[in-house]
Amino acid sequence: MVDTIVESESLAGARMLEEASSQYSPAELGVAALHASEAVLRHRFLRHLENIATTAANRRHMEDSEQLPVPILDSGIAGGSRADYLSFVDALDALSAELVDDLRTSRGPVPSP
Repeated sequence: MVDTIVESESLAGARMLEEASSQYSPAELGVAALHASEAVLRHRFLRHLENIATTAANRRHMEDSEQLPVPILDSGIAGGSRADYLSFVDALDALSAELVDDLRTSRGPVPSP
């Protein structure tokens, strides 16, 4: 089901961000970029995505239906509201802006994402 793919990809993405962040010191990456990275990694929407397959399986079990569709957004599951999603997008945008700013500072002009 889609929720299994979403959960797997979310976990993989978070792992990649954690590994990338751990390779640099605050002096190399910038404190603001590290804080922005932590904000993404601790965001409640990312937690929602990382647990969506388990949550969906539990809901299907309660409803006694393996075919029950469980929406990823606005499903009533904690962390999965539209506002949580938009806040997560904002956190990703902030991380992107900090990384671009750090690259500009260390290497000169960087093309806009």
